[in-house]
Amino acid sequence: MGVQDLASIHGGLIYDIAQDGESFEGFRSKEPLICKNGEIIIRDAQAIIASYFQGPDQRTSLTSRTVSLLFYVFGAPNLARSAFDAALQMAVDILTPATEEVDMAIFES
Repeated sequence: MGVQDLASIHGGLIYDIAQDGESFEGFRSKEPLICKNGEIIIRDAQAIIASYFQGPDQRTSLTSRTVSLLFYVFGAPNLARSAFDAALQMAVDILTPATEEVDMAIFES
């Protein structure tokens, strides 16, 4: 599960597979994070914003000016769909009292 600044996202989100050598600025890394061929990622129209194995990027990280949040949850091999759905619902339940609106979409491969 991750959270990023929705206003920093450019265009729509794409659930994708990285090509060998693609890179992005990691949240805590001083050097670009290099993706391996087949690595599961999320990207926007500009660049990779998160990797299943390496975490979120720096560009879309939360700041004191963040108003709208993007939460995402990656599934895992052999994770029961019911467990995934329960975790997602728990996140929605936690966030709902603190916001006026919660929108949810599920991307599946």
